[in-house]
Amino acid sequence: MEKIVLFSKESVDIDKIIDIELASDFGKYKRVIPAKWGVITILIYEEYYMRIESDLSVTIISDKRDSGTRVEVISAGGKKGMLAISAGAEKKAIMKVVDILKNEGFEVQED
Repeated sequence: MEKIVLFSKESVDIDKIIDIELASDFGKYKRVIPAKWGVITILIYEEYYMRIESDLSVTIISDKRDSGTRVEVISAGGKKGMLAISAGAEKKAIMKVVDILKNEGFEVQED
């Protein structure tokens, strides 16, 4: 499993940014949870990778407030065999999302 946290000082609608790149590649689940201070959006994408013969999921949890947007990107699965070898699939999937968010002004944050 891989996880990276990013932050933007802007209040950003995360799924519009991510969907452009991932929706055509992955199956998608979306849940929006309104809160007094903003909105939490949970996006889960799943794709089957033939080279590792396994499914891989990317979960994106966005905490959008007036003061900014915090995003956790988590990839899981994508492992093959008894040694659970992922051939870098988890890292590659998470970095695809991180690169998209960096291009939109997000910065990687230590958790």
